[in-house]
Amino acid sequence: MTIVIGAIVAGMVMIDSPAKERAQKLDKRRIADLAEIAMSIDRYWERYKKLPADLNVLQEGVVSDLDIADPKTLKSYRYRTTASSSYELCAEFDTKQSKETWINRYGRDRNWSHTAGEYCFALEPYKK
Repeated sequence: MTIVIGAIVAGMVMIDSPAKERAQKLDKRRIADLAEIAMSIDRYWERYKKLPADLNVLQEGVVSDLDIADPKTLKSYRYRTTASSSYELCAEFDTKQSKETWINRYGRDRNWSHTAGEYCFALEPYKK
């Protein structure tokens, strides 16, 4: 009996709770959204040689839907330029992710590792 109880407790410790899994899934969605926004900023930079004024500009004339809002809170992701060719994309994360790298269409990888809470990524558009 003690072995059975010990096995159940060990199994519960090793398996993430459903709430934690949901939080991790939401954070992965946020990263996917931010990566897509960053690629859209890359394309905008290619075309206009400047950064967009805001994220809404990126949705004009876009063939696919660009998610610029958090899937949980429905608030827009935060974007601000920090110089003529650098910017920040910010989101509120539920979990910490230490190994989150995505490769964009140019083959350039961006590190999307983040802490829990509000986190801002300092980025620059890809320049050929």
